[in-house]
Amino acid sequence: MEPDVTPTGRTRKKGFTRRQVIGEVRVTFLGTTTLLIDDGTTQLLFDTFITDVPLHGSVSTINIGRGGDVPEAQLEDFRLHQPVNLGAFTVTALASKHSPGTKGGDGTPITGPLRQPAKAGAYFEGGSYDFHIRHGAHSILVKASAGYLPGGLEDVRADVMFCATAGSMGKDASFRQAFYEQAVATVRPKLFVPLHWNDFFHPVTDHLEANMKAIDNVAAGWDYLIKQLKNTNATFAPMQGYSNVILFGPTGRGI
Repeated sequence: MEPDVTPTGRTRKKGFTRRQVIGEVRVTFLGTTTLLIDDGTTQLLFDTFITDVPLHGSVSTINIGRGGDVPEAQLEDFRLHQPVNLGAFTVTALASKHSPGTKGGDGTPITGPLRQPAKAGAYFEGGSYDFHIRHGAHSILVKASAGYLPGGLEDVRADVMFCATAGSMGKDASFRQAFYEQAVATVRPKLFVPLHWNDFFHPVTDHLEANMKAIDNVAAGWDYLIKQLKNTNATFAPMQGYSNVILFGPTGRGI
């Protein structure tokens, strides 16, 4: 089947401005793996462009920040497996692995300030991370790349999982099964939202298109996930660009 990327359930289109109820968390999808997570007081932006706010990241991310003249006082390296309190959120960075075939996906870092513009080959991936986000009694896992470390999420649980499905997840059946067992079944989400499925050679709009079949098989990956998640009574819910979903609280999803 071709992937259906129509927003589902309580997903909202761009321009939705209802006042949030205490306990709710709103997540806005900005294409590929960029997410804005907001509880009405504190905003967390994952996989972001450089902005004039504190930048938390790997050595590679920090050096891109330095290349963009982000003040040193606003740069902070990840402290793996150490919770960081940001407003009512508690965020923990977890070691992970990029999907196969990415330059620098073996952990090779960017070793010095990287100024823009720069050639694509200068962007060593420098390691991948998952993010466990707790808000009150609820939790979210953001997994921005469809790779895994065996046993890396063994003790991690989350109500909602935002998870990349690009690359080998769609094209390699054996990898797909191993990834699901190691990265999804272990976490046991009640709500699963796919990431990294849209064609990132095109601008972000409110009508994103799926990755080209030459580099990904979105339909195959999604069909498999839908079948597996149905067996656990979990919901598979893709989002369109600029749409948002309310989680938790009295009117939210993912409880």
